[in-house]
Parts: sequence; C-alpha cells; structure tokens
Amino acid sequence: MKLKFYESLKTMLLSAVALLVILTGVVVSQLVIQNYSTALLTGAIARAESISHRLSLDLTDKILINDLVAVQKILDDQLQSEKSVSYLFIMYNDTVLVHTCSNGVPVNLVNINKGMEISQKKITKFISETGERFIDIQWPIFEGKAGVLRLGMSEGSFRDKVKQLRFKMSLVTLLVLMVSLLFSRLLITHLLKPFIQLTDAVKQIDEDNLDIKIDIKGSTEINRLVASYNAMFTRISGYTAKLKRYNRKLKQKNKELDRAHNQLMTTFSVSQKIAALPDLKSICSYIVETLLEIVECRNLSMIIFD
Repeated sequence: MKLKFYESLKTMLLSAVALLVILTGVVVSQLVIQNYSTALLTGAIARAESISHRLSLDLTDKILINDLVAVQKILDDQLQSEKSVSYLFIMYNDTVLVHTCSNGVPVNLVNINKGMEISQKKITKFISETGERFIDIQWPIFEGKAGVLRLGMSEGSFRDKVKQLRFKMSLVTLLVLMVSLLFSRLLITHLLKPFIQLTDAVKQIDEDNLDIKIDIKGSTEINRLVASYNAMFTRISGYTAKLKRYNRKLKQKNKELDRAHNQLMTTFSVSQKIAALPDLKSICSYIVETLLEIVECRNLSMIIFD
C-alpha cells in the first residue's frame, strides 16, 4: 500500500530528527566522557604524585639510617589508607628494599623503568598479564641518593566511573530522543495539517467541479501553494470551457454535415427513381409523395405551367 504524501514526509522528518538527536548525543557523550576520563586520569596522577612526594619525605631519614622495618610500616599504612594505591616498593641500586606485594615484586614490573635516570620522576602506563591497567610512578628519594619509590595505581576505579558515566549519558540520550520524537511528532503534525487539508480539498476536485476555490490558511508557503493551486484550477477551468464550446460547435457542424449528406442522398435517390418513371403524371405523383415525407404539410399540389 502506498503511503500518502504527508505520511511519508512525516516519517522522513521524524527520522531526520531522530538521527540528528542520536548523532548529537553520541558526539556530546564522547566529548563529555573524554573530558571526564582525562580529568579523572589527571587527578589520579596528581594524587599519586602527591602521595609519592609525601612518602619520599617521610622515608628519607628511615632509609638513610637503614630502618627498613619503619619503612615497611609506612608503606603498609599508606597502602591500607589509600585504596587507589595497588602496590608500593622501594628500589636501591637495582635491588628491592621493601615492598607491599604479597607474592613479591614481579620482575617485569621491576624492569619497566630499568636503565632510566633515577634522579628524575617518571610516569609509565602499562597493562598487566591479567589485562588490568596501571599507572606507575617512579619518584626519587632524596634526589635518588636514598633510592627510588615506585607507586602503582590501578585505573580500574576511574574506568568504572567512566563506564557509569557512559551508561548515564546513554540513558540521557535515549530520554532526550524520546522527548524530542514526541514533541517533533506534535510539531510536525501541526505543521503538516494544512498540507493534509490541501490534499483532501484537491481530491474533491474533478472535471465537473473545477470552479471550487481552496480556502486554507497557514504559513506563507502554504498560502503561496494554495494560491498556485487556485490559479492552476482557474486556468484548467478556462481551458475546459473552451473545449466544451469547441465540442458544441463541432457537434453542430456534424449535424449540418449529416443534414447535407442526407439531402444529397435523398436528391440522388429521387433522381434515380424519377428517371425510371414512364410519364410526367407518375413523376409528379412520386415527387409529391416524397415531399410529403420530408416537408411537414397537410396538402401538397404540384402545378406545371408548361
């Protein structure tokens, strides 16, 4: 079944609105999520640097006097108080002095920053064998003279926040889409109402009803379209009237031609029969009888003078 003009146009407009809302929602969501993710990551790095800086100050004296028990306690306390910190360990001359890893410090983790200058801080991102992402902070203690503090922070917590934000943004986009479609449908229906009325009015016009005038008010475009339709119908009505006059004249000409033809055939027939009659009296009788059939009169006489 073919769709009506206003139905297909309404579908196209609603589809365009839905596509625009979805694209806008996706772009805005990606921008917000990207900015939020960057802000979280920047905050996490800043927090890790702050912790590393504070720990390096607290640990300097303990390491210089080789009080590793106190160092271990400080690291354990920091790990317990800061849930975002995944591991802490201190390296001195490529040797791990203390650490908070329950199964020991993995060799790959120790060698991440191997060969780098220990007197400078270094931020490294890596993915563990289990697929978990970490931010590793290398922070020199006493300019590297007392070793290097390594702090690891998991990205899982802020990635979960990003996922939650993505889910919320998806819900917001869906809600905006539904509201937009609802209001768009109402608005489009209101805007297309004159088109529907114009379509119904045009359907009622036929060849016997061309003098009707469409009287629909709307926007400037609708008024111009109505004026164009009325002008078109006026021209069609004028052409139709001319065709009707031509048809009447043609019928009249046909009647005159038929009359002339009939007269000619009658004359020809009379001439043939007259030629076959034997005398003048028979000819006159035949002519009188024939004329009585053609001319409406009661009495008809033929007088021959010579």
